[in-house]
Amino acid sequence: MKITNPNFVFPQVLAESKVKTLETGATKPIVIMGRDKKLYTLTTCVAKPIRFNRMSEIASLSELCASFIASELDLKVPSPVIVEITEDFCELYRGEETFQSLHNSIGLNFGTVYMEGWTTWNNDVHLLQKFHKNLLNIFIFDMFIENGDRRPDKPNMFTNREEIYIYDHETSFSFLHMFSSALNPAPWKLNSGDMYTADNHILFPYLKNKDFVSEDFFEKFDNLNTEFWSKAESLIPDAWRCDNFEKIKNYLSLKVINADKYKDEIRRLLS
Repeated sequence: MKITNPNFVFPQVLAESKVKTLETGATKPIVIMGRDKKLYTLTTCVAKPIRFNRMSEIASLSELCASFIASELDLKVPSPVIVEITEDFCELYRGEETFQSLHNSIGLNFGTVYMEGWTTWNNDVHLLQKFHKNLLNIFIFDMFIENGDRRPDKPNMFTNREEIYIYDHETSFSFLHMFSSALNPAPWKLNSGDMYTADNHILFPYLKNKDFVSEDFFEKFDNLNTEFWSKAESLIPDAWRCDNFEKIKNYLSLKVINADKYKDEIRRLLS
């Protein structure tokens, strides 16, 4: 659900019991059972503790912002949650390899509602044809948020053959890790970094020289307006924001303002 929807609810879940570790993920996230702090209902979540591999305040911010933006653009992501890790919960992992990193993550952490029974994307030819427009939109989204982590060896998509969900955006917004002097002053114009992202994207070989059917997707960029950014800022934990939230908002807003020019750049890239 879009965060601008009046019915949007952003759960904060108190971690209570462990379920398993997802060994295939780069961050090795943990599946936990937690209790919604407002509704007191139990929820199974995937937690990406802030001191686990590849995670940090910036990575957690990136995950959350990417989830909010994707939903606003009508792409499907696992529902984001904030997972609170406590000392008592950490004790469940004492003696395990992850104990110290988990203990260092006491407090608020990024997580999502656990989705079981879905299949990792594998570029099945029938699915490529069936979801052509959706996949093109996902590619454009990744270029937009500068996410270079959806690769053939790491699709970060799963499907039930009727829908596609995207996930793992902790390394998005690559411009956050650049010196200001190295930033693209006109980010709606693709540069060598963007070309590298495209060349390594799992969907790029399939989308190249295919019908460009995402004209209307760029119109949805208008959803990333003042209302959206204000609501997003209010939902992000203070410790994650710093000045990086403003950097994300300001940098992407340049692409939104120049959406028609950006669309032409993407179209040329794929032609």
